[in-house]
Amino acid sequence: MLEAVVGQAAPDVPVEEATEAVDQYVLAVVAFVVVYLVGRYVVTPAVVRVVRRRNPNNETLTAATGRYFVAFVAIVAFVTAVSVAGYGPSLTRSAIVVAGASVALGIAGQDAIGNLVSGVFLVADRDFNVGDHIEWDEYTGVVVAIRYRTTQLRTIEGHEVTIPNSELSANTVVRPYNRRRVAFTERLPFGYVVDVDRAAAVLERAALGAEGVRERPRPTANVDEFDEDSVWVEVTYWVGDPREANVPKVQGEVADRLKRACDEWDLPVSPPADHRVVDPVDVTHGDTESRSRWSGDT
Repeated sequence: MLEAVVGQAAPDVPVEEATEAVDQYVLAVVAFVVVYLVGRYVVTPAVVRVVRRRNPNNETLTAATGRYFVAFVAIVAFVTAVSVAGYGPSLTRSAIVVAGASVALGIAGQDAIGNLVSGVFLVADRDFNVGDHIEWDEYTGVVVAIRYRTTQLRTIEGHEVTIPNSELSANTVVRPYNRRRVAFTERLPFGYVVDVDRAAAVLERAALGAEGVRERPRPTANVDEFDEDSVWVEVTYWVGDPREANVPKVQGEVADRLKRACDEWDLPVSPPADHRVVDPVDVTHGDTESRSRWSGDT
């Protein structure tokens, strides 16, 4: 009787199948570890060396390639482990489920995926690198880091700005200078009686004398615009690396020197006049006095 009860409570266990399952799991773990370690410490450094050799001045691309390739290696190792464990056919049969989940994930995370894809293109752009000074929309600053989803910049005022990569990819990005200098301009209006050549020479010397303004290329002053009352002269000058130079201080000193040079050399700046009649003008003949009232600069 006891033997019958024990036999019913503990039926025969397929030991061979259990052992085979354990062996598959162990092999799956081993496969994952081997594939990941080989990819991480053998293949990835080789790929990074090739990228660095072809792009010696693009450290952003080199670092990003290493990060992205490690993620790719992890995915390959996981798929390999699943296949070794015997779940490969199950994944194949679940293709419809996987496709549906991919669509749902794509809709839910389209912004994040868009930023990630944009980041891949940004790091692959040899003309876009850490240290570049760029302008876009209403911002201007130096690229500090390019990450998976965002790019970090530092403005000339010292503010840290984080921009989604999709925004940089979708908008026009201007590089106003090479990586060692940046150009700035000042516009001044003069009356038509001014000697433009003389004014340009004075302004160029004044800008060049400001601390922080580069001698090469030299500052330039050229006629930029004609309006009804004034000739606008644009002064262009160059400042060194904005990461090292105090750009706002240089701009303030240049503006001050331009103003003092205009006063010293009798170059009257001619702001646009704003004439408005606020009361009617009565004009009579004979002994009656004419009356007028004006408001604004004359």
